Amino acid sequence: MWLAEYPQPRPPRETWESNPLYRQLDAQFTQHHAENPGYTGLHFMAAYELEECWQLLRQSLHSVSYEALAHVPSYADWLSRQDWTPSYCRHRRNLQLIGLNDAEKRWVLKNPSHLFALDALMATYLDALVVQTHRPVETIMASMCSLAQHTTEGWSTKFVGAQIGADAMDTWSRGLERFNAARAKYDSAQFYDVDYHDLIADPLGTVADIYRHFGLTLSDEARQAMTTVHAESQSGARAPKHSYSLADYGLTVEMVKERFAGL
Repeated sequence: MWLAEYPQPRPPRETWESNPLYRQLDAQFTQHHAENPGYTGLHFMAAYELEECWQLLRQSLHSVSYEALAHVPSYADWLSRQDWTPSYCRHRRNLQLIGLNDAEKRWVLKNPSHLFALDALMATYLDALVVQTHRPVETIMASMCSLAQHTTEGWSTKFVGAQIGADAMDTWSRGLERFNAARAKYDSAQFYDVDYHDLIADPLGTVADIYRHFGLTLSDEARQAMTTVHAESQSGARAPKHSYSLADYGLTVEMVKERFAGL
């Protein structure tokens, strides 16, 4: 997380605690978690932890995180008309900087903003392999709305309740529509579809299937590391504790299914 916030060549892990930038972000998370004790069950974050790559796209102000966390229709309209390619070029330069000492390793990226800019992503990362996870859309919308609510609580009197629901419907239906249209143009061998329930039921087996599909080697070391991380995620601060309801955001299952029909 801290290297995306303060990009620099990744230093040895044992030196992080002495780095003033790492310590600054770590202190911020410590304060946040103390003030919001239930948040870690929604989306666990820590300075040392892996995180989505949205910070790198925010450098160019091209990030769905802004409209996902505030009612900013003029920004959403502006972003929908932008070419994201320059932002992804900057994104790549950041990864080259962070991974300067590990140039032989392959990056694994995760970020909902990629839905909106597949063409830019594929133009920048020619050998990209894309994993798309599928989950009932009514569950996704309820979860996204809840995360937005808890993340922004106290920030705004406008971005609450039904407004969060309406904005989320606009944002994510647009993103999925764009992704599906763009995906059809590329070699299907670069994509792999995963059912969310399969991932939850057998995460390690699902990862092995992904590696197998793309012809990648899953080393024993990587498999063991994944096993350890998965075990750690089942208890303590990292354990998922997230409940949500569409009704809290002025939505119903029927409304969501109708909006996303055919996507």
